[in-house]
Amino acid sequence: MVGQWSTVLYEDDDYGGIFTVFNGSDPDLFDNAIGYSTSSIRVRRTSPSLFTLYGLGDCYNGPSFDSDRTVFDLSHWDFNDDAESIVIQSGYEVILCEHANFYGICGRTSQSNLTSMR
Repeated sequence: MVGQWSTVLYEDDDYGGIFTVFNGSDPDLFDNAIGYSTSSIRVRRTSPSLFTLYGLGDCYNGPSFDSDRTVFDLSHWDFNDDAESIVIQSGYEVILCEHANFYGICGRTSQSNLTSMR
C-alpha cells in the first residue's frame, strides 16, 4: 500500500469469515490467517482522517483509530468496544452507535468529545 492506509482482507464474500488487518505492505499473504483466500476487502485512509477515536476519555489518550470513511463494525479493525472519546475534523459530522451496523442507541455530532462515550 502506498500512503497511510489500513485494510482488512476477508476470506468470504460480503466481509465475512476469517479476516486479517493490515497497516502496511505484505509481500506474501500465504503466511497470514487467510493465506491466498481473500474474497473481499475493506479500506480506510488513516491520514488525513475525518475522525479519530481514542480508547481513553481523558485528554484523548490510549489506543487510537483514525478513519476517513464509514465504519460499520469496529471489531473488523480490532477496535471494538474501545472508544471513549473522539476528535472530529472541522466541517464534518459523524453518527456514533452503541452496536455494529448502526444498531442500538445512536447520536449525531460535529463536535469533538472528551468525556467518556460509554
